[in-house]
Formats: sequence, structure tokens, C-alpha cells
Amino acid sequence: MFRFLFPLSLVGALVSCAGTPKAPDPGTDYTLVANPNRITSVAITGGGGRGTATITWINCAPQTVGLSLANAPVGVATVFAPSSTSTTSTFNLTFPNAPPLAGFYHMQIQGVAADVHHAAELDLAVQDFTLAQPADVTRPVATPTVIVPISFMRAPVEAPFAGNVAFTAFTPATFYFATFSPATVTNPGTSTTLTLSAAAGATGTWPVTVTGTDSVTGLTHSVTFNVILQ
Repeated sequence: MFRFLFPLSLVGALVSCAGTPKAPDPGTDYTLVANPNRITSVAITGGGGRGTATITWINCAPQTVGLSLANAPVGVATVFAPSSTSTTSTFNLTFPNAPPLAGFYHMQIQGVAADVHHAAELDLAVQDFTLAQPADVTRPVATPTVIVPISFMRAPVEAPFAGNVAFTAFTPATFYFATFSPATVTNPGTSTTLTLSAAAGATGTWPVTVTGTDSVTGLTHSVTFNVILQ
């Protein structure tokens, strides 16, 4: 009578996907990872971002996982290529019509397989900036120099816009514009000051439009206020 003896170290062992022994697991499972796990864009049509969703199976029993995006804000379209896989898929986020409002959105990539479901966190930061509307400024003709603070805000708080915004001003009046200080707001600057002076003897109410423009992203915003010389 013959007996086959096996080393105790191999009793009950399984072979992992890498070919090395490991302890058996009670069931099949997988991990789902988004890379990157944050997409940063700006509030203009055509923004968005790309990344990959990687599936890693445990116990060498791969199944097909269907992928979808949950909790996306209005205005976001998502394409997974392929939409069902057992390994890796590329995702592409776009704003086909109008971008979502500036903000920080917590989304999830949902993975649905026959035996188990998982989700991977994917955040979307839609960045923008705003200029606060200055109040009208009244000055006597004898002291025509006008100093106007222009408040500058970045959004969202979690991932604020970090571009360089340059300022320009326009008015139909005969004003001599001195300087914006600073002329370009860079992170973490939050405001600028416009100093202007009127031509001698100028009177009346004159609209002044201040425009902030980021040359890289194309984001631009304007505010208009009145300078009243009397």
C-alpha cells in the first residue's frame, strides 16, 4: 500500500495570479481604483478630463465588471472604453453643452459584477472666479482721483482656481487710468485696486467696466460701476 505524502506547508494552499502560494479566500472579489481620483477643470464648454478605472481580481476568478458614473452634476457626460471589462477601462468626462456650475462634486465610479459590486471615489473640481460689483463712486470735480477696490474670489473652496487673471478697464469718458495694483492677480491674491483720474473739468456720470481675463483658460468676467463727478 502506497501513501502519497505532501508537505504540510502546501496543504490547503492556492496559487495566486502571480503564481505564488497563498491562503485560500472564502470567495472571489476585486478592487476598483480610479486614476486620477480627481478631475480638475474650468467652467467653460469643452472642459473635462480623462483617466483610467483599474480592476484587480482576487483569487484568479475574473468576471466582467460593468462601469458607470454615479452622482455626476448636470452637464457632465461620461464615456467608458470599454464600458464592461475585467481589467482596465479609460473614462472621459466632457461638458458637451454647458459646464456645471463652479463647485466640488463627489462622484463615484460604480463597478457591477455578477457576485460583487464596488465603487471608486472620483471627484470633479469645476473652477471659476468672480469679481464683486463695486458700488458707484461720487467725487467732486476738484478731487477727481478715484480709487476703487475690485474684490476677487476663487471657487470652489476645496480646489480653488489658480490661474493668473489680468485686469483691464474701459469707459467712454476721458479718464486717465493709472494702475491696477496688482495688474495681474496670482494665487493666492484675492483683490486688486483701480486708480483713475478724470480730465480737468470733466463732469457727469461715467460707466467704468473692469474685466478680468485668464489667458490660459479663457475664463473672463466683467463688472460695471459708475463714477459720478459733480
